[in-house]
Amino acid sequence: MEIKDYLRAIRRWLWMPIVLPLVAGAGTGVLLLKQPLQYQADATVVVPAVSARGFSTSAAAQYVATFKDVLVSAPLVSEVSKATGVPTKDLVSGLTASTVTASSNIIHVTYIGYQKSNVTKVADMATRDTLDIVAQPQLQQAQAAVASSSAQLKAADDAISAFTNSSGQVQPDVAFRTKQAELLSLQLQLQQTQIAGDVPRATLLQSVITQRIAELSQLASQLTQYTSLTQARQQAVTVASHDQQLLGDAQALLSADHLPSTVFLTDVGKLSRSGNILKFSAIAAAVALILALALILLMELMRYRRPAVAGPAAANGGQPLPPKPAETVAAPLTATDAVPSSNGAHVHADDPDGERDLVTSAGPKARR
Repeated sequence: MEIKDYLRAIRRWLWMPIVLPLVAGAGTGVLLLKQPLQYQADATVVVPAVSARGFSTSAAAQYVATFKDVLVSAPLVSEVSKATGVPTKDLVSGLTASTVTASSNIIHVTYIGYQKSNVTKVADMATRDTLDIVAQPQLQQAQAAVASSSAQLKAADDAISAFTNSSGQVQPDVAFRTKQAELLSLQLQLQQTQIAGDVPRATLLQSVITQRIAELSQLASQLTQYTSLTQARQQAVTVASHDQQLLGDAQALLSADHLPSTVFLTDVGKLSRSGNILKFSAIAAAVALILALALILLMELMRYRRPAVAGPAAANGGQPLPPKPAETVAAPLTATDAVPSSNGAHVHADDPDGERDLVTSAGPKARR
């Protein structure tokens, strides 16, 4: 089948590539017009967890990716659905989040729904709940750190209390300094007594000095142990203070998520359907045109492949006649082969049944 044959077939079936695309496009447009109206609301939020501490670009991108995943997660969608009455499937298909750049900390949340009265509420609630869920790990981590540091601080306090109970020294450092000052004073008195030659007094002072040295030695050992305990407690206090600060930041972050100024809402209103109708109607018409041309091609190919049926074959029920035997093929007519018949025509002598063409007496005119 050549191109000119295909073009002739298109002219023969010209109504098909015209009517089918029109019907498909019109049908698609009618179906889209019957769809319910859609409304849109936008929520813009500056993510505090990214902007407050100057996180790296990769951290910001990871936060945004986590935000997008949480926005359509099953727990959040279920919670928003219970609060607003919107089906979960509409929330999953209608909620989206995007940023201007990959490292931006400004997130735009868009919700497209079928109920004008609650699209703004859904966008606001979904955004705030997502911020809370994303911040929950930070809060839980801070709470765990505070619990751990508090336990360490309590253990340090208990160790100091046990030391005090066992040694009887509430402040061994103060006692050590007091005993050390007394020993220095006794040693000075001993020197003065020895210079004065007061042997009995010098002997008494020497005995007292020996006792003070023994007490200082014991206090030194206690002071070393006490110093180690106080240093451990100071470290625990430092860690507990830092963890408490982290907990305060996490709690402040969660509190900020529910401030009116955190999320900026925009009610876009009803969405226009003309663009989608034109686009999908054009697609349907183009597909219908391609299918119509393919159908024409298929029908023409089937038509050309169908065997041709001649007149005698049609009289035989559509079956081709068998070829005649070779000996029955008549020889070409000559002038002497024609004999006159009763009706004035001439019949060949070897064709008594009249199966060959008759030759009338009119001559060439009758043959024409």
